[in-house]
Amino acid sequence: MPFKALTTLIIRWILTIYITNGDKVCGKNEVKSDCAGCELKCGQSESEPCPAICRQNECYCPSDAYRRNASGECVPIAECPEGKRMS
Repeated sequence: MPFKALTTLIIRWILTIYITNGDKVCGKNEVKSDCAGCELKCGQSESEPCPAICRQNECYCPSDAYRRNASGECVPIAECPEGKRMS
């Protein structure tokens, strides 16, 4: 594949990803972040280790009051199943 065609293909691919992620709509209780880190699930505490990974244009549950449940919903900590309400 010639260099110009390959370059054009790569640019289109990058733009498609950028445009698609830019229009992302977050669910209930979720917040969109330019650089989200780890997201806590029901039963996890904030003291658990988290790799320093930046997920761009992602929706996440704010860790101050919410957790991701087993169904993938962002719920208040009080709505986590009994025994999994760590804060």
